[in-house]
Amino acid sequence: IVMSVLTDLIYGGSNAVAGLTEGAVNDAIAKYGAEKEVAFPDFTFEECLQILRSMLESKKAPIDDETLALCGRQIALMQRCPGFSNGRTLRNYSELLLNMRSDRMYDATDEQAEEEGFINIRPEDIPADLLVLYL
Repeated sequence: IVMSVLTDLIYGGSNAVAGLTEGAVNDAIAKYGAEKEVAFPDFTFEECLQILRSMLESKKAPIDDETLALCGRQIALMQRCPGFSNGRTLRNYSELLLNMRSDRMYDATDEQAEEEGFINIRPEDIPADLLVLYL
């Protein structure tokens, strides 16, 4: 039952399995006797932006369109790297953004903490390009 649900999610294009690696799913399929290998889709640039926004919002870290566009520049860089793997890379990138936001929030003054949008991902939370090339 679990494998059929997982297979349905994968073939249905669900983002629920975006963090799973292709090898892990194929190993599970082999172990449980499924008949075919799973080919993970390559998400388009626009889908990557939507997935990133969804991941961040699920962690109570809203991101505005301007900041998302800045992240998009880095996503475009990552997509050209040989190790880019859609969901895993986007998950790692979202965690890096959340860590950068946490550092900013920790160092903030009381006055800064009262600013509107303080909890949002902001342009200053975006890491240096060099950091994202190794995600």
